[in-house]
Amino acid sequence: MRISTNTLFDSSSARLSGLQSRLDRTMQQLGSDSKLLTAADDPVAASRALEVGLSSANNDQHARNRTQLRNSLGLIDGAMSGMSDALMGINDQVLTAGNAALSDGEFSAVAQALQGQLDQLMSLANTRDGSGNYLFGGHQTANPPYVKDDVSGAVAYQGDQGQQLLPLDGSRKMAMSEAGSVLFAKDQSGADIFSRLKDAIGALQPGQSAATRSEKLAALGASYTETFSSVTRSQASVGIRLNELDQADTQGSDRKLQYAEITSSLKDLDYNQSLSDLARQQLTLEAAQKSFQQVSNLSLFNYLN
Repeated sequence: MRISTNTLFDSSSARLSGLQSRLDRTMQQLGSDSKLLTAADDPVAASRALEVGLSSANNDQHARNRTQLRNSLGLIDGAMSGMSDALMGINDQVLTAGNAALSDGEFSAVAQALQGQLDQLMSLANTRDGSGNYLFGGHQTANPPYVKDDVSGAVAYQGDQGQQLLPLDGSRKMAMSEAGSVLFAKDQSGADIFSRLKDAIGALQPGQSAATRSEKLAALGASYTETFSSVTRSQASVGIRLNELDQADTQGSDRKLQYAEITSSLKDLDYNQSLSDLARQQLTLEAAQKSFQQVSNLSLFNYLN
């Protein structure tokens, strides 16, 4: 069978091109530290690596969410501790004012102390996080949840009863805010601790009857008991959530390590094997180039056509 010069050249050129391509690919793999340069290298492994990468990205986002949750819950926990202290101070003042033998000046001093506790409670109820969001307004995080009327002195709740939620881990979500209306719930008559404080402060001013003073202080005492229990329950709930975050962090760290190991098994290069392949491919290519050069210089090529 007669073989033309063009056929020999084309065949040799194609072989050299293939050898060069394989050598280039090995060098690219070594340079990129990955055996997957394109999805075509190993479609199954590439698809799996993409899937694991997305899962790892979600895991990282959940870790950032947990950091945000921990920061917000830490602020809420601190604010509730302050609320508990303020409420206990209110109870102390109620007990003090229960002494009917106090003078008008002493009752006024109690009223002044209660006003300080009211201001402190309101300040704590308007606690904000590092981004300036209010933590006790439910979903309404842009504006102060508690606002005092400049004329009447009445304190009104401007938030709602919802909670801001963030994905914690997979399908789980966790509340990163509280509703002030739950902490400072209104009683059957529609009054909350702020209303009761305002009434008691007014009743302790000079000129008020002992009966009025006794009535308002009793109502404030009852509101204190209910509000203190509510704050205590909510603070316990925050503590449970903080513990859950610790557990979720541990699980998230374990998953991060697993994703890294899976990705490594799919993409990481076997350097010893690749270096061996590189040396073999270089020798093969050099041998093929020399062979082609020798064959192309044979005089017979001058006559074959």
